[in-house]
Amino acid sequence: MKEKGHFSLKSMIDTTLKNKFVGLHIGLPKTGTTSLQALCFEQHPDISYFGQTNVWDSLEAKTVLKAILFDNNDAQLRDDANKVINKFLSNDKPLVISDEALSLGEFMLRAGRWPIKTDHELIAKRAYEVLGEAQVLIVLRNQPDWIESWQKQGLKNSKYIERNYDLWLKNDLGESAQHLFSLLDYEKLYKAYANVFGVDNVHVKLYENYTQSVEEIGVDFLCLFGIDPKRTQGIMADKKKNVSGKKFNALPTAMYKIIRTKNIKKIISLIPKSIKNPLRKILQVEKKYISLDEGCKTKILRDYEDSNRRLFDLLGINAEGLGYF
Repeated sequence: MKEKGHFSLKSMIDTTLKNKFVGLHIGLPKTGTTSLQALCFEQHPDISYFGQTNVWDSLEAKTVLKAILFDNNDAQLRDDANKVINKFLSNDKPLVISDEALSLGEFMLRAGRWPIKTDHELIAKRAYEVLGEAQVLIVLRNQPDWIESWQKQGLKNSKYIERNYDLWLKNDLGESAQHLFSLLDYEKLYKAYANVFGVDNVHVKLYENYTQSVEEIGVDFLCLFGIDPKRTQGIMADKKKNVSGKKFNALPTAMYKIIRTKNIKKIISLIPKSIKNPLRKILQVEKKYISLDEGCKTKILRDYEDSNRRLFDLLGINAEGLGYF
């Protein structure tokens, strides 16, 4: 059931209009999200788009996303966000907001600039306060594969150092590991948005069903706003973003640990990028990712199995054979 009357909606525009024209794609990361953002939503001629790929280039996108992600009771920020939404919806185009930070904020690189604390229930409620009625898209990936892909992404962009899973948990994630894994409870994630936006307005897709055609997720989602599928099909041209192989280039582990120490980090921050970047490339070596073994994957999945079954039973989704159980 949708909860109404629980929020302050004084600065909202007409919710009937919003229900027809606002889409909210919360991720998860590593489920084709960047491909949808950069190759579909950002390029589509029939929608307006705010999200991960234009948040630093668009003041309007930044304003709306901050209003949803920040828990600071900033009335002026909320009012500014509502004005932005009014402006874009007056163009008679759907507004699609797509941002992985909505589901995994403090683990995204943006957390270095924004004080984000992810709580699915609170962010869902703030999104409703800012957006009103909206169609919500959630793309899920079975948790062990997601964790492996997340670690690889962090190694590739130098956020993480440790290739061994246990060392990654201990040294790279540390105390944050428990919070990260708690955000992967998909039943809680779904219910957080379904309780606020209504079950009819929350749409779950399983990444495993779209690995060869992420574009179809975008096609299905934009159809909710009356956009002809033919206007979306082919827009991504079968391209994918953030596709990694089995190898990556990085500084030697021992060297990287040294330069991340507090005092050395200060010294390195004083070196101009014109010198630092070429030097980094010279010092980099080729490394191979270490995949999780099946025993480790089974152990991870065991923590989520009951929750996953309840969710898929609730949604009537057949996820057998997709690694969720």
